[in-house]
Amino acid sequence: MGTIDWILSSFIPVVLTVIFNVLLILRVIYQKYRMRRGRTWRTTRKLALQLFSISFLFLSIYLPYVLIALIRLWFDPSFLMFFGVLYLVYIAYLVPLLMPFICLVSLPEIVLRMKKLCCSGFNNRVEAIGHRNIPMTMTSRRVNQRPN
Repeated sequence: MGTIDWILSSFIPVVLTVIFNVLLILRVIYQKYRMRRGRTWRTTRKLALQLFSISFLFLSIYLPYVLIALIRLWFDPSFLMFFGVLYLVYIAYLVPLLMPFICLVSLPEIVLRMKKLCCSGFNNRVEAIGHRNIPMTMTSRRVNQRPN
């Protein structure tokens, strides 16, 4: 019963993610040639890129887990036992932790801010400010006066 449960809960989602992503790529390419519209293609491309980044995160974390589990299940039960017990047990928790960052990177406003932060450091110039008269306020006069 444990093998069937593992196959249904871990192996099938990974396989379905790969299959549907390949089908989606083929559909997007087919529609690109069929429709020949610029604006619709941009929207479709952005949606496909967001979906692919989310599925890449899912697959990059779950695919090694599933492959190691398959090897341990069908070939060698002691394959990467130490690594599996220490690290693979907790690797599934990375997907929900990293998902908000993947979604933030797909927003164009955030990407523009990140580009400004990263690229603006090279274009900053420090220039001297000319002589300016700064008026003194009442509080600054009190600080500058010495008590008798």
